[in-house]
Parts: sequence; structure tokens; C-alpha cells
Amino acid sequence: MFNIVNKRIVIISEQTTRLSNIFVIQPNFDCLNRDTALILHRSFVNLLLYSPTLCAIDMSKVALVDSSALAYLITMHKNARQWQYRLIFCHLQPSVSLVLEIAQLDRAFKIFDSWKDAVQPIIQG
Repeated sequence: MFNIVNKRIVIISEQTTRLSNIFVIQPNFDCLNRDTALILHRSFVNLLLYSPTLCAIDMSKVALVDSSALAYLITMHKNARQWQYRLIFCHLQPSVSLVLEIAQLDRAFKIFDSWKDAVQPIIQG
């Protein structure tokens, strides 16, 4: 495991016995707005070069998401689908969950309590 701190984004690469290239991006912002979401989006796009099996966005430190940030999250979702990579969101705080629910993005996004929950069925498979 290694940590890369780049513009207040922590990227963690996890290796498992059956899967490799699992990346967890953890924004260290309490608010995801236009500027911070742009930083998150750029980090995500940079990871696509590594052909991730799974990219998880750990939202545990994010308490607020504004409407401009939602556009970046949708773009990330579309990028992942276009490149045929799995993108999930995990550790959502209740306020963030509510915003995604109101915007009905909880139906489009894959949301888990933990990124390990998303990987577990594949490992056991």
C-alpha cells in the first residue's frame, strides 16, 4: 500500500489476492464544491491511466456537496462507464446521501458502506 498526497487528495492503492489496481480516492475536504470537485475529477482522470479494476471515492470527510460538484460526479460516472471501469462511492455522510437521493443520483451511482464491501463478492466468487 502506498499513499500519494496531491492537492489534498489521498490516493490509496490496494492489492488483493485476486484483484489488482484497486484505487481509493479520499477527498480531504469538508465541502465538495466546484473547485474541490475539479481537483477530485482530475485525480480520478489521472487514475484511469492505470486501468483500475475498481476506483472508490471515499466520501467519509465530505459533509456537504453543492450542485456544481454534482456535475463533476456525473462526469466521473460517465468516464468510468466509457472506459468500462467500476466506480463506486462509499462512506457517505447522511447529508451527502440526502443530496444524492434528492438528485436521484443514488439510483445511478454504485454506493456502498465501504469499498471492501464492493470487492468482497468478487473475491469470494
